[in-house]
Amino acid sequence: MRAFALLTSVAVLCLSPVLAAPAMAQVETPMTVRVMAKDATFIGTAMGGAHVVIRNKMTGDIIANGVTHGGTGDAKKIMVSSRTRDAILADDDSAKFDVSIDLAHPMPVTISATGPMMAQGNAVTTSTDMILIPGKDYATGNGILLELPGFAIDITAPVAGQTATHDPEKIIDITANIAKLCACAVGTDTAWDPSRYDIEMALYKESVPAGTIKMQPGKNAGEFVAKARMPEPGTYQIYVTAFDPMTKEGGMASSSIVLTAADKTKTAQK
Repeated sequence: MRAFALLTSVAVLCLSPVLAAPAMAQVETPMTVRVMAKDATFIGTAMGGAHVVIRNKMTGDIIANGVTHGGTGDAKKIMVSSRTRDAILADDDSAKFDVSIDLAHPMPVTISATGPMMAQGNAVTTSTDMILIPGKDYATGNGILLELPGFAIDITAPVAGQTATHDPEKIIDITANIAKLCACAVGTDTAWDPSRYDIEMALYKESVPAGTIKMQPGKNAGEFVAKARMPEPGTYQIYVTAFDPMTKEGGMASSSIVLTAADKTKTAQK
């Protein structure tokens, strides 16, 4: 009986240091996340920012999230024809999401960005996986940089669902505003010259293709126009698309117009 008691006390003495071990210290780790439009500038306040989410890759838990705020950055510096390795593209005003995370140990994370928030119809999501190491610098320079491809396209005419009396001789004006996701207008006096892109208007009648027209720059930067005649009454779907043959990114917006048959009796009376 005494031997058993002695063995038990020894076991308790051996285990007690483990039980008394302090929790791992949390190390404050600052991070800056920036989101750029592909082949363009930073996505910030002008477009409602981009929503950033940082998740623990192992558990899926959200560690931090927020929206980028700030300016689009220096387009001249960003859009140079060639860049040196490790070039710093951001300046003090470039849009960003700042956060400080307490880490007890290295952690695999997934960082995603969705935007722009003010162009939900054109919003896209991208993500990257990386290892966060406690105390390391993830804030200076460009910070953690994510890139969103695409265009922000808004068809201003015709308004979706617009109704009119059909006239085979009448020309229908189609107008759209087109920009990169950073709100950088596509225009001849910008870094995003229209000649670089395929900008088209595709017409469908009751979902059947009815023709494609190349859109032309309008009076203002970012404005594009096309003119079309509708041969017969019906519901026409209008798609405006932009495509960059170099980066392979694209964007689209849709609208519709309903053309009703003219009243032949009233026409004859006139």
